Amino acid sequence: MLSATHMRRQHLVYASSVMALELTFATPVAAQAPKEEKPVPKYVTAALAAYAASDVLDMVSTGMGLAHGAREQNPVLKPFAGQPAALGAANGLLHGATTFVLWKMAKHHPKRATIISAVLTSVELSVAKHNFDLARRNR
Repeated sequence: MLSATHMRRQHLVYASSVMALELTFATPVAAQAPKEEKPVPKYVTAALAAYAASDVLDMVSTGMGLAHGAREQNPVLKPFAGQPAALGAANGLLHGATTFVLWKMAKHHPKRATIISAVLTSVELSVAKHNFDLARRNR
């Protein structure tokens, strides 16, 4: 049979071994914790807001153009041209998905997302101007 002193020593060795193992393996796990996502810069938010505003302007001008005899030329939205609610829903879904992808991209590539958003905004604004011109001519 083991003496009480010997049992205490074994218990101490066991406890210190467990603590040493915990410290050894706990440190790398803490270092592998997921990184916090960087916040999206404000200039990206401004670019995406401009894109959203240009999309609203495009939808308003499209509605005016369709009311004055114009035809939808966007091949994705063309099937919904005769149904204003479906057209708005499809456009909103398409725009929402694009904005979501740009927002996700902005977390790692903010400049790239801003440039793409600016290009899309320019396209939307030129389409809206064209639609307003057609609606004005067809009055």
